[in-house]
Amino acid sequence: MLMIGDVFVQLQELTRVTDLALTGYATEPDTHRRVNGYEVRPDLFVELESQEPRARLSVWIEVDLGTERQRQLRDKLQRFYKAWIGSEDSNGAAFPMVVFVVPDELRRREIESLIEDDEDYPDGLFNVWLLEDVATSVSGVFSTT
Repeated sequence: MLMIGDVFVQLQELTRVTDLALTGYATEPDTHRRVNGYEVRPDLFVELESQEPRARLSVWIEVDLGTERQRQLRDKLQRFYKAWIGSEDSNGAAFPMVVFVVPDELRRREIESLIEDDEDYPDGLFNVWLLEDVATSVSGVFSTT
């Protein structure tokens, strides 16, 4: 739970020093969703918006403590992927970006390797960010929109 708080504090700080606004958030269990018959249970949901240029980013955040084995991680990735397939709702809302926030570079490489091993995963659906780089990574996403 502490890392979830750390992520949220970074996002709050980011909104103080940029034009980004935190327009929505939820924590477990309010983040749990059944999409296309698959249950996803992210730790945190955030929605951020920038004014110039006008852009919105919805993110499901999985805070990874390095305790789940590869099989569990693969299962989690597959649930998010299967939920993503055909998931646009009637309002055209896009499926949120899924971000794994990890404590260190070793864990980052491990999860990125699992993502790269599955050729079905679309570019941009999954991202892996170091805990200390969350604010920088969010800013980077907005600078490319």
